[in-house]
Amino acid sequence: MTHHQSYAYLGIGDGFDHVRRRIELAPKLKQLKQDATALIESGLAPWQVVKAVKVYLYPRVEYALRHLHPEDQHLRGFDDHLRRGLRHLLRLPKSTAKEFFSAPVSGGGLGLLPLVELHAALQIAHGWQMLHSPDPAIRRIAREQLHQIADARHRLDRPHWQQRREELCGRFLNFELGMSVHAPAKRRTGD
Repeated sequence: MTHHQSYAYLGIGDGFDHVRRRIELAPKLKQLKQDATALIESGLAPWQVVKAVKVYLYPRVEYALRHLHPEDQHLRGFDDHLRRGLRHLLRLPKSTAKEFFSAPVSGGGLGLLPLVELHAALQIAHGWQMLHSPDPAIRRIAREQLHQIADARHRLDRPHWQQRREELCGRFLNFELGMSVHAPAKRRTGD
């Protein structure tokens, strides 16, 4: 599988080329907004609504967030909708800081991680799982795709990196690859 190929699993494209798949998450987020509104208007106690959001709504979008690259504005739209509804339900003033909603419960917040941050965390976790999979084929594919991304973002001296692929992956993931004279960063990249 090359950098520009992907496959679908559970209706979600997997791989690194997701430009045409960005829209797949929009219907799911619309449904989540409707479900959040239904929960808020359901007559449940406020703590039950917050618990239901964490237990029933967030897990429904996690798989898609792990594999898609949605626009941040779509994710922020859901977060804003949820905050407005919870602010009304909890009878909080409009001046309530956004941080109250995302702060940990142990710190006095509601513990609702914004979807933009959840997306970033899930992407990092998924990448780590792929790179450290017990299956050598998955590890090889993940490293090869990482090499392809590094090649798209840097002018790689191929003879130099031929026997140093692990070092290349490590430097790329630690944002040190561009410091090497054998991999200057490109001014523009397509990804």
